[in-house]
Amino acid sequence: MTTQNTPLDLYTERQAYYTAQVARADQQDERISNLRLGLFLLGLAQAAILWYWHPVSWWTLLVPVLVFVVLVVLHSRVLRTRARAANAVDWYHQGVNRIHDRWVGTGNQGEDWQPAIHPYAYDLDCFGHGSLFELLCLARTRVGESRLAHWLLNPADLDEVHARQAAVEEWRDKVTFREDLSLLGGAVQGKLHPGVLLQWADNAAKQWPGWMILLSWGSPVLALGAIPFWNHGGMTVVLACFILNITIMGINRKRFTASDYQADRMRHELAILAVVLKRIEAEPVQCEKLKCIQAKLKVNSIEASTSINKLDQLMRLLDLQRNQFFALVAILLVWEVHLTRRIDAWRVNYGPHLADWFEALGEAEALASLSAYAFEHPDDPFPMLEAGEPVLAGTALGHPLVPEKDCVRNEIHLNRNEPALLVSGSNMSGKSTYLRTIGINVLLAQMGAPVRAKELRLSPLAIGATLRVQDSLQDGASRFYAEIQRFKTILDLCDGATPVLFLADEILHGTNSHDRVEGATGLIHALLDRGAIGLVTTHDLTLTQMDAVETGRVRNVHFKDHLDGDKLAFDYTLRDGVVAHSNALQLMRSIGLPV
Repeated sequence: MTTQNTPLDLYTERQAYYTAQVARADQQDERISNLRLGLFLLGLAQAAILWYWHPVSWWTLLVPVLVFVVLVVLHSRVLRTRARAANAVDWYHQGVNRIHDRWVGTGNQGEDWQPAIHPYAYDLDCFGHGSLFELLCLARTRVGESRLAHWLLNPADLDEVHARQAAVEEWRDKVTFREDLSLLGGAVQGKLHPGVLLQWADNAAKQWPGWMILLSWGSPVLALGAIPFWNHGGMTVVLACFILNITIMGINRKRFTASDYQADRMRHELAILAVVLKRIEAEPVQCEKLKCIQAKLKVNSIEASTSINKLDQLMRLLDLQRNQFFALVAILLVWEVHLTRRIDAWRVNYGPHLADWFEALGEAEALASLSAYAFEHPDDPFPMLEAGEPVLAGTALGHPLVPEKDCVRNEIHLNRNEPALLVSGSNMSGKSTYLRTIGINVLLAQMGAPVRAKELRLSPLAIGATLRVQDSLQDGASRFYAEIQRFKTILDLCDGATPVLFLADEILHGTNSHDRVEGATGLIHALLDRGAIGLVTTHDLTLTQMDAVETGRVRNVHFKDHLDGDKLAFDYTLRDGVVAHSNALQLMRSIGLPV
């Protein structure tokens, strides 16, 4: 495969490459299936001939049997190759869909991670159909999804944002790594249960008594030493040791039963975890963030995947005692005691590090998701985040969830001297979308991802939004009450160390005009007095004359519409000043209402 100029070229080329692999594997599958069938029939015919005529030895049947076994092995390899290639075809197809803005409804919507109460998650479409999570998420394990969701819900501090930006930039072009990580993660999707594994690791067995350890070594050594003297009293010694070993195992039966059950349960999950971690360990890295992730996957210079594979070997050896031909030897060697002790020792030595391994896996998958977004949107820059007074300044901001061909871009400039915009405009003119555009880009910026803008400069900001506040029949709360509760949350955010960015859509529109003006004016003053910056949209033009406008703390901007024949048209472009007219009557008349 050769690398082309654009992400779309590369995805399309690799999709074609793996599609050809699937086609070749299908041909090989058909040929091998036919050969297996033919060989099976040939073996039956040969057996029939040998049964009736005995022309040659029955040993000649070994030839078709051995060839059949070889074909079975080859067939299994072909099927694995085909499955891997088919998954890769689907993976690149999804990438092509994202680039073409055809991704809505095709990915992981992350609805399980939607919190019941949050200052902005529901308002900024963090989760659900057509959400930011669905656009970003390439994680296939639960821990990766959890980490990405946590980043969406909890903006990082400056140092962490800069560290993530460096990691995303380093992994931006690592398409093969993301492909491997996603496909390996897909193989374990839904099979990893971190909580169960962590509980198993924390519940390591109690210390084994010294006398039992001594007997577990002394008895097998004595028995093996007595075997050469079987006819001179050795048999008695071996039988005595055999009985002693059965007694030792009986004393520990409860311990063994619990350990065997846990081992069987954990073995498969740990084995598939090792496969994914090994791929992360093998990727060369340069930036400190990625080095830290790999450092979490080492314990005393031993990589996590190696440690897990050692445990897998111990569990395989423990399984040998279930073999009927090995059972007597296992009793003689006190096999179960030795293997259970070594598994318990593994849990003591490595169990406390399992949480670090899961954390590293989650961070790697989350960073891979952001790096894929950066790769697929090469024109989107990283924002400049800087400490200091609250500031939000960007040019050509677009909504990341709106298809590029439909995306109208606008500017934003907020700082201490001009901390708020009051956005007026007619229905459907773009006010709410503008607020979401700003909020989602700030959210992306503080995750460490690129933003949909020509450039964006901002300080750390705590987002509080009232764009999609709803009433609740279950709680007996009106839309107005839910909104003022949200404003209480936003005002409480202002007491924190991080300045607040407030995004208020149709502020207090659920009450009468007098109370709306009084209440909105008071809320805006309170927010600005607490050092917040933000935007408010309204249909009530009385608000555009509030005293904060006159003092320069709030600037009026608007969206407008115009009549195109008998239909309303919008250009979704932000303009200075107050909107000159409303389209409410035109909209009512356009659907036939008598106004």
